[in-house]
This record gives sequence, C-alpha cells and structure tokens, in this order.
Amino acid sequence: MTTIPAYFNILITTIKPINNDIVDNTASNNEYGIRLDNSNNNDIVDNMANNNLYGIYLDSCFDNEISGNIIANNDYGISLYYSYTNDIVNNTAINNEYGIYLYYSHTNDIVNNTASNNDYGISLNYSYTNDIVNNTASSNEYGIYLDNNDYNDIVNNTITYNNVGIYLSNCNSTEISNNYFSGNGVDIQKLEVDDPFPIEVVLLIVLVISIIIIIAGMIISKRRRARAEIQRVPK
Repeated sequence: MTTIPAYFNILITTIKPINNDIVDNTASNNEYGIRLDNSNNNDIVDNMANNNLYGIYLDSCFDNEISGNIIANNDYGISLYYSYTNDIVNNTAINNEYGIYLYYSHTNDIVNNTASNNDYGISLNYSYTNDIVNNTASSNEYGIYLDNNDYNDIVNNTITYNNVGIYLSNCNSTEISNNYFSGNGVDIQKLEVDDPFPIEVVLLIVLVISIIIIIAGMIISKRRRARAEIQRVPK
C-alpha cells in the first residue's frame, strides 16, 4: 500500500498501480487536482480540491472510494469517465459547474454527498445502474440531472431550492422514490423525445392507404367490367 502524504497545491496524476491512499491533500489551481487513470482499489479521502479544471478525476478506474473530500470552485468537482463500481460517499461539492459528474460510468454508488450552489449538483450522462441515495442537493441550477441514462435509482435524497430538482432526459427504468422536495422551481422535470410517428399519425396513414387501396380496387373492377361488356358486343 502506498500512502501519499499531505502537500499544498499537489497535482497527483496518472497513478496506475493499485491500493493507494490519497489522504489529507490540498490541490488548488491545477488542470487536474487529483487524477487517476486505470487505477483500482484506491482510497481518496479527506482532500480539498479548489479552483481546478477537474477537482478529482477518474478515468477507467474501478473499485475506488472517494470520501470525505471538499470540492469547491472547480469546473468539474468529482468526475468519473468510463469507471465502474466506485463509491462516492460523504463528499461536499460547492460552487462548481458540475458537483459530481459521471460519463459512461456504471454501477457506482453516490451516497450521502452534499452538492450545493453548483450549476449541476449531481449529473449523469450515458451511465447505467448507479445508485444515488441519501444525498443533499440544494441551491443548484439542477439538483440531480440525468441525460440518456437507464436503470438508475434516485432514492431518499433531500432536494431543495434548486431551479429544477430532478431532471430526466431520455431515461428509462429510473426509480425515483422517497425523496424530499422543498423550494424548487420544479421538483421533477422529464423531457422525452417526441415520437416521430405517434399512434394518431400511424392510424391516419393506415386509413389513407386503405382508402387508396379500396378506390384503386373499384377502378380496376370497373375497367374489367367495361372490357367484358365490350367483348360481349357482336361484331
């Protein structure tokens, strides 16, 4: 096990082994505050990441614990890309563009975090089977924002004073239950892509085609009868 001690303005980047402890660091004014690539079974605990492009950044990482960190004034607070089965627990994300952000990241637990005064408190894109449980999302533009995600659970969260509490766009099989809402502009907003062929349009098309077929059949039948009568006339 490797323990990385506390330093001021530390940038930890591209750690590829496993089983590291990244504890009690302050990372400020970097492109990446703390960055892990292809790194598994690490603990990222009790750090502060401020004024970075990415506060804590994981790419293709598995089975890591991110807990007890304070993430403020970054573009992306805690962000996961192509990462699976990580625990994001008991963190505070304040005044970021994205407090907690997942992209193509699946089967992660986002539990007991506080996301406040961000543009997007907790945001998932193209991410599946994640649990978003017991978090507090307050005073964000969007408290919890899901775009093109399936099979996620949003349960027992406190969602207050956001412009939109929970926003869903093109999400299937999403459980939203036992959440507490107060003071939001809109508690839950769902945006679905309009069906280019709703049932009314389909029925109308079928009716028009049926009428055309009937009329065509009548015309053909009439012409056949006319030819038959002509053939019966003596020459």
